[in-house]
Amino acid sequence: MAVSPDDAPFGSILHLGSGPLLDLADCKARTDTQIAIVEADPARVRDLERQTGDAAHIRILHAALAAEDGEADLRVFNIPALSSTADPTGLQELYPGFRILRRPSVPAMTAQSLMDSLAPLPEPRRLVLDAPGADAGFLAALQALDLLAGFSRIDIRTSQEALFADGQTMAALSEQLTGQGFTVLETDLSDPDWPVRRFGIDRQARAAAALEQQLAEQREHVAALEAAAAKRDKDVDTLETALKDLTATADWRAKRIKELEEDAARAAREAKTRIDTLETSLRELTATADARAKRIKELEAGATETAQTLADREQALKDLTVTADWRSKRIKELEDGAARTAKEAEGREAALAAQIDELTGDAEARATRIAELEAAAVTAAAETETRETALTAQIDELTQTAETSTKRIAELEAAASDRQKRLDTLEAEHRTLTETAETRAKRIKELEQKATETAKTLADREQSLNDLTATADWRVKRIKEIEDEASRAAKDAETREQTLGDKIAALEKQAQQREAQYRQGKTDLSLALRMQTICGNDLRDLQQSHAALQEQKAQQDRLIALLAARLEDASQHLKALSLTEPPAQETGTAPQIPEERKTAPKRKSAAKRKPATRAKKAK
Repeated sequence: MAVSPDDAPFGSILHLGSGPLLDLADCKARTDTQIAIVEADPARVRDLERQTGDAAHIRILHAALAAEDGEADLRVFNIPALSSTADPTGLQELYPGFRILRRPSVPAMTAQSLMDSLAPLPEPRRLVLDAPGADAGFLAALQALDLLAGFSRIDIRTSQEALFADGQTMAALSEQLTGQGFTVLETDLSDPDWPVRRFGIDRQARAAAALEQQLAEQREHVAALEAAAAKRDKDVDTLETALKDLTATADWRAKRIKELEEDAARAAREAKTRIDTLETSLRELTATADARAKRIKELEAGATETAQTLADREQALKDLTVTADWRSKRIKELEDGAARTAKEAEGREAALAAQIDELTGDAEARATRIAELEAAAVTAAAETETRETALTAQIDELTQTAETSTKRIAELEAAASDRQKRLDTLEAEHRTLTETAETRAKRIKELEQKATETAKTLADREQSLNDLTATADWRVKRIKEIEDEASRAAKDAETREQTLGDKIAALEKQAQQREAQYRQGKTDLSLALRMQTICGNDLRDLQQSHAALQEQKAQQDRLIALLAARLEDASQHLKALSLTEPPAQETGTAPQIPEERKTAPKRKSAAKRKPATRAKKAK
């Protein structure tokens, strides 16, 4: 039932299961090949270790294939080659005498763990899969791990129908392998229920499939790039729209800044107008000071009337002089504040400072003049006596005028403070607007730079897209060439098919006849094989029972021989006793038998019955 031997060299061979596909003689002969045999049945593992001996290139692994690492329950059947960890679902119908002999717990390994423990496996690799109930799961796991293509050849023995839970048929496994680039090399139907099929990998077909997949991926990539380019175009449009919005916002802000500058200019003009008003007020103060100087001259004329009265009023005049000095100092401070205000508004500080300096010089001249008048008043004290009343009235009037000037100065100070606050507010707004304009200008510059970088990136991606498009065009052209070659090959095949049509038609009739014969022979052979398998298993059981009975019979023969020897000894002993007994009396009474002679026959009888009892039990 094994696949025909293959002399092709392999770097490594992986046997899953030790069923009919395992040829130990061939494995031992392949000394240059690394061979691994995975078996779940502990008894079979011991036999394999004993048979392989010290073959260094053969490795025996005690494990069952499972979905998880750990332990699994192995079902050992009376047909050892079908033992599996999977639940049997159709074996009872196929084999009427089918039964489970034992269920040992064995180590379980996943496909990943198994391949990791065996790595690295030299190439080319061969997989021999003879593990009923576990073959479909193992192939699916290898395919998921992308390890299936690593085997150049795969031999499978499995059932035509699904006989285990989650199991697959030979047709399903064949379809799975052909879908992965394998082709059927040979099929052995010696056992119709358990066919054996050998697969070889088609590298060219896999390469073509890989190229087609790569082309599909490239097409998807090109489509993705086109979508990305469209998205980038949309993003560029969005950025352009945002840039337009920002430009409009910047224009509006520039217009707003211009309006604020106009407001600042108007505020400056208003400040200038107020400064002009202040200058007018200063001129009025100057006129008032002149009037005061004139009045002082009048006082000088009246002071000559009486020196005595002037002496009495000297202290009052000094107080008035101090007040005038304070007022002159306050006027100077006010003029300084007005000069600062004028300088901040329109650069009027220089002219106002000059006027304040002139006023300061006048005040100093007036102070000098007052000092001279004081000297004159001392010398003309006698002349001021007659003018005392008029001088007092004039002093009161001057005091009232000074108070009025003080109020006016306070009003001017308040107005100057308001103007200063207004100027400070305008400067703060101007600074804020300037900073906002600079920030927005910087943001606009960053957006322009980003737009430039985006345009450059877009150009680079467009170049990449052009390159990919050229590559895709070349591949499409190559695919077209391959399709043309395939078309020509198809035409040649059609020609050959037409040529062979008649032969095929002639052979179909023979095939139908032989098919009917084959079906009948297959049914008979399948039934004969199943019966032969069951009979062979029953024969092995009977042989084992016969060997056990033979051993039991030999043991009983040895016991019987020992018993016969002991009985012979007892017989000799009885004979000796009978020779030493006195003669029997003639009274007609039976001679008395000693106790030993009474019990001896009983033991002999018991000894004779004992082997028969044991034989009955053995039977």
